[in-house]
Amino acid sequence: MATWIDELPSDHQEVARALLRNNPESASLLLQLGTLLAAEAKEKRRKIQLEEVVSKHVLKIKRRIPAYETIFQLTGLSFLCPARCKLKLVFHFHVGEDKIGNIALSVVDATTEIPKISIIHPLSTTELFMMIPILGNSTNLKKKDTVMTVLWFKDAVAVTEGENEPILCTLDLDVVKKQLIDAKKLPPDAEAHFLTSSTNKMALKPINDLIADFLLRQFGRFGVKLLNLLPSASPCKNSFNMNDEDVICLSKNADKHNDLVMVAAYKASKEGRLVLVANSSECVFLVFGFNQPDFLIKSTTVKAVSYSSITRSTFSMWVTVVDTDGEEVSHGFARIAQKSFQAIDDFVKRMNMNDNPLDEKHREKRADNTNEAVEEGTCIVEGEPISTDDEEEDDIYMDAVEEQGSGSGSGSEVDEEFIVRGYGIR
Repeated sequence: MATWIDELPSDHQEVARALLRNNPESASLLLQLGTLLAAEAKEKRRKIQLEEVVSKHVLKIKRRIPAYETIFQLTGLSFLCPARCKLKLVFHFHVGEDKIGNIALSVVDATTEIPKISIIHPLSTTELFMMIPILGNSTNLKKKDTVMTVLWFKDAVAVTEGENEPILCTLDLDVVKKQLIDAKKLPPDAEAHFLTSSTNKMALKPINDLIADFLLRQFGRFGVKLLNLLPSASPCKNSFNMNDEDVICLSKNADKHNDLVMVAAYKASKEGRLVLVANSSECVFLVFGFNQPDFLIKSTTVKAVSYSSITRSTFSMWVTVVDTDGEEVSHGFARIAQKSFQAIDDFVKRMNMNDNPLDEKHREKRADNTNEAVEEGTCIVEGEPISTDDEEEDDIYMDAVEEQGSGSGSGSEVDEEFIVRGYGIR
């Protein structure tokens, strides 16, 4: 009797044996049929392995993206998330099992050419996509054209609830320029054709200013709004109102109203970057981070913004939100440079955030609640009258850190310290 029959399910074995007893000549036909069905099953399993539907908006593609499917890509980017390595950002066509073509955005391994993660329908899934300067780079003539790109998706895209991680990468516009020249989208002597009489040496190079606008239009083709908050060589847009090592203030309309305020700050004992971004007249995002992505807070949960621990050189800022359980949680950001206070306060008031500048609750919150504050990740800094001695102010902060029992700062580099928390203010 044919041994392949033993590989069939038990209820089919008897049927096959009975058929062969009555029609011995059917053995060859049955074997061919079995081989064909096995091959089809194997091919189906292979396709499933090459493409896994992780969620409604997330795919795990385990194959290379063909050139004919690629629409636009940026290569050799230094990513911080989802992986800390050189990756590519690729817009491409994707045809699913329903045979319907969609636009997909993939983060692709530069070596294997296989996507790390792919997002379909980027138009409806993007929460915030922006290009911003980097503190420390913006005041350095050699580094000012290396910027940060932050792409945050809506909560619905998150594979695991409560773990919505952004795509973070540094973008060297000089490298992008070379890529466009290699792709023959720019002539080799392109930079010589874009000279300007601008005296703002800290703005982007004129050619890179145009490249930033080009990227904005390219992403716009796919329905993704890219917010360009980089300093422009043009005197009529994206102008710095302040550009220091620890504070950046920028206006999109080159007026006194800032659309971007970025400051160095501490959360508990860890140093990071706090960023206030006006996406529109009704939508505001607060950004903070030091090492790894954190979480995004919806605008409807924001209850108040207040200040405490004001000294001659620094102050603390508190953002109070209401969590899903209806409990109030206050996030404290300490040791913010005093020179940024007016810019932050004006931004908060102009964007109609619930401003409660001298909330007594935070002024009275002291060391007796220290353990609770550490669990919440807030920073308690003893409020004092305006100090005339910077060393005294530093002692105040360090005493609070020691009371918390926290370790030292993260020690991460500036371009690794952005985490997004979104607040859309009505």
